[in-house]
Amino acid sequence: GFLACLSGGAKLHSRANMEDLGGKIYSNTLAEDTFTTFYTQMKGRRAIFEPNALVYAEEPNSLDGLWKQRVRWARGNVQITKTFRNTWFKKSENRAIGSLPMGLIWFSIFLMPIFQISASLSLIMLYFVNEDLAWMVFRALWIIAGIVYLVVTFGSFIVDHESIEKSWGQGILFPGIVSLGLITHSLAPGLFPYIVEVLGFHWPQDPPAWGVLFIYSWLSINMAVAYFAYYCEERPKLKRLSPWILHIGGYGAFLCAVTLGSYIKELTGEKMTWDKTEKTGQMS
Repeated sequence: GFLACLSGGAKLHSRANMEDLGGKIYSNTLAEDTFTTFYTQMKGRRAIFEPNALVYAEEPNSLDGLWKQRVRWARGNVQITKTFRNTWFKKSENRAIGSLPMGLIWFSIFLMPIFQISASLSLIMLYFVNEDLAWMVFRALWIIAGIVYLVVTFGSFIVDHESIEKSWGQGILFPGIVSLGLITHSLAPGLFPYIVEVLGFHWPQDPPAWGVLFIYSWLSINMAVAYFAYYCEERPKLKRLSPWILHIGGYGAFLCAVTLGSYIKELTGEKMTWDKTEKTGQMS
């Protein structure tokens, strides 16, 4: 019963609603559209999604542009989380935003980098305490991740089939090649070694300790790999490597790195600037 954000470039407000909100856009955040959506609903009005509306917008065509856009959004979400800190998980404060489902949806995204780093550290610590238990927990984690990946990916294919016709490859590779390998190995343990052998490589029965620790750490490493793709794009000699590195780390890992970057910018008190994406005016 609560809509988190009516996107700034694709929303309509009634005059009465804008006047009720103070007659101006809330500008003390980098996510003013989300603030406005929150306050609209908290004051008793509804926010409605219109699936048939068409809005032309130019999306970033580089990792640099995507980084600028998403860090701005993520910093705005950090600011929103702090502003409504006394409302989360408190239905007495607001029936919708204070509900358990809304809080779980919001914080599962907002805290994703912390979850991933914590999972890596926990698996490594557990490995030195109980190797077998660590492996069971690792497999369980990736089985859950695999099921979620399948539901979200194929659900998206069904809902937005027009976009999928043009970008099905990006949809499948969203987690990154390494993460897809871990998902495959967890869901079908016998399949992955078979694929490796078919490709002409040897799959060890007892992987070395460094290999096990590497895959336990991957949830943290993948963010660094995705960020390195962004780093390479800005350097002429490394630019050609950037897409390949991104596919190894994954788009999802890149977005987690963005969120981690937003934490750092907020904690260090970096100046709040509207670092907007450069527009080209091209259409396809």
